[in-house]
Amino acid sequence: MIIFWIIFIVLIGVPLFLHVRGKTVVALSLSVVLMYLLAILAALSTAVLTAIADLFISMIRPPTVTKSDFYDDTYFVAGNAEQLLAPMLIFMAIALVFWLLARWGAPLPHDALKTLFWMLHITVLALPFAAAAMMSAGMPRSYLEDTNGANPMVVATSIVSLLTFIAVIGFIWIAVKATFQRIRA
Repeated sequence: MIIFWIIFIVLIGVPLFLHVRGKTVVALSLSVVLMYLLAILAALSTAVLTAIADLFISMIRPPTVTKSDFYDDTYFVAGNAEQLLAPMLIFMAIALVFWLLARWGAPLPHDALKTLFWMLHITVLALPFAAAAMMSAGMPRSYLEDTNGANPMVVATSIVSLLTFIAVIGFIWIAVKATFQRIRA
């Protein structure tokens, strides 16, 4: 669980430092993209190093098959990077669109963009932590066993999804509005 907090602090700390320094939403988005890229590279390098180590171990020791091999599940995941690709691509698109609009001279409301950036960034980060918290607390096996009436994970996911939707729609609205204002000028 400590690794989740380290990742959370890094992914919040770096953009917060840039935000305090007065950087634009493009710089904030690119900082998040770089953090996700580093996480993807770390996950892939872990998977590659694990595969190479398994290959060398299988070449050195003779194969043995026991009865417990048929019953024990020895599959493990060294690193999953595909969950990091979607947020990385979203923040790359935001950075590209608003960088192009700024270069084109479109009027951009930087305070509103920073607010939407933080709203989107926090909601993207909140879902894995909500899932980790629910897994550590334990979840019911089915909806019928949930005596609270609503599964807390479903409620948390719905709130995060709604806030993410609002932030993305806000970015699109500002981009379209800035484009039309630039065309009229």
